[in-house]
Amino acid sequence: MLSAAGQVQEIERPMACEDCGAAVTASFCPVCGQPREHRATLFGMIEQLLHGITHVDSKLWRTLPLLALHPGRLTRAFLDGKRTRYLSPGTLFLASAFFMFLAFNVVGVKPMVAACHAPSAEIALDRFETRVQSGLQDTARRSGPVARLFTTGIAMGVTHVGDRLPHSMRLTLGKAANNPDYVMLQLKQKAYKFGFLLVPLSLPALWLLFGRLPGVQPYDLAVFSLHSIAFMSVLLTVTILVGASDRVPWQAAALMLLVIPPLHMYRHVREGFALGSFSALWRTALLVGAAILTLAGFLLLVLALGLQA
Repeated sequence: MLSAAGQVQEIERPMACEDCGAAVTASFCPVCGQPREHRATLFGMIEQLLHGITHVDSKLWRTLPLLALHPGRLTRAFLDGKRTRYLSPGTLFLASAFFMFLAFNVVGVKPMVAACHAPSAEIALDRFETRVQSGLQDTARRSGPVARLFTTGIAMGVTHVGDRLPHSMRLTLGKAANNPDYVMLQLKQKAYKFGFLLVPLSLPALWLLFGRLPGVQPYDLAVFSLHSIAFMSVLLTVTILVGASDRVPWQAAALMLLVIPPLHMYRHVREGFALGSFSALWRTALLVGAAILTLAGFLLLVLALGLQA
């Protein structure tokens, strides 16, 4: 075959792919994508490792800015078929969850109430309830009238609910009060193991809010959910690290969790589904409420599984 310069170029002879056996005439197998040539040397392995890290990093640094500032564009781009330039929603979700729980373990999240070290689970639970009520009463004395009424109501609720719990549940909670560090470890493990349940738990609310929009499919909502949960995991990771710093007051970290999620949801909804301001606003308000209920249900599930361990 003659090139433009008049030189003869030989066509590469096809060879069988070492993985699937298909005929390969280019640099990669057209069936499985495996490279035609493999350098089975130490330098070849280092080259592949560096290429893999650079490839992932390039996707990561293209994905994270969009996830933070324009989440709707990221979701829309993935749904429109632009999938090779960004991290997939599943990979992004798993990576963000991993780093979130890594931050939990590195910084450390201590139980709010210390161990009771009571001789029995029943006595431990009684002492636990007493400490909670004492802490609430102390808070009420130092607070204004509205906060005092609120904390007094919580204290009364703790007494009312605690007296009416089944005996088996009281024993389980008593064991937890005796060893809160172990329970906290179990809760973190269960939350990481069952974190994927947040996606199916969120789909019913998303379908009610966006399912009747033209062209919206359950797959679209799953991608939206994965991107949203991934961002919240990244935000929580940053909040944990910022809150652990002595230079930043914990009120600033808590304010991040109160202000940023609704704003991010609004931008995600408006850009992802191409909605107007008012339509995106009322859907965001309902979505925030649904997200709180979904998170509460997930935490109750994790709590139940953790206490049974």
